[in-house]
Amino acid sequence: TLNQVKETHNREGEVVDDNLATLSIPLEPQDSVLALTVAERRSIQVENPAGDPSVAKELVEALGPHPLVTVPMFAKGKVVGVLLTNNARSQRGFSDRDIKLLAMLANLGGLSVENSRLYQHLENANRELAQMRNRLLEADKLAALGEVAAGVAHEIRNPLVSIGGFTRRIRKKVGDESPIVPYLDVIIEEVTRLERTLNEMLDFSTDARDQFEEQSLSVIMDQALELLRRELDDNKIEVAREYNQELPLVYCDERQIKHVFLNLFLNAIQAMG
Repeated sequence: TLNQVKETHNREGEVVDDNLATLSIPLEPQDSVLALTVAERRSIQVENPAGDPSVAKELVEALGPHPLVTVPMFAKGKVVGVLLTNNARSQRGFSDRDIKLLAMLANLGGLSVENSRLYQHLENANRELAQMRNRLLEADKLAALGEVAAGVAHEIRNPLVSIGGFTRRIRKKVGDESPIVPYLDVIIEEVTRLERTLNEMLDFSTDARDQFEEQSLSVIMDQALELLRRELDDNKIEVAREYNQELPLVYCDERQIKHVFLNLFLNAIQAMG
């Protein structure tokens, strides 16, 4: 068989040489004819591969001790590979005409390699564009959702303010001894909490650009606790504050971070209730 090496065939019927597929050889110019071909950008013929130190022993074992030639594969003025062949059947050397024909074939191979790379780059670019498009669509959806949330919050806040205002008036008129006072207090407390949530929702849904500044987390947490002072007092919860004085400032949006701490503190109050 060709090169006296065991050959197999893949599904497409192409010849596959198992020995060459797993071959590993050095690529230093002083040790490898392949690397020297790239470095000097020229074809090199080796009449006696077995006795030439630039031809790896593994390569001789795979191809046989027949004359071989290496031809650089050019694409856009750069060497992108090396075409290596030998005359295993005729066991003769290569003429200048043979090498010129191989150079033409190698250039075609170089263009194929370059086109394959360009195609891969194009696929990667298309994939990135698709991902960017999906992110833009998600951003548009979130922006639209924010506008809807802001509209709903405005619609809810107006009647909520009226409910809270009327309930407080009723609370003043009935006095502290009325049996309905506990219910009125619950309504006032829940309305206050809903108003605070709506305000936070409106702050969150509005454009937060240019709102990022260096903030102290301890100050933000103190402000969040102050907003929950009534809930803490009603549940008889004492807060012990232990802040590390060396905490660095955090570059963030104060409103959104405060909203995070409010949710955490409310969850803690509910869990302790």
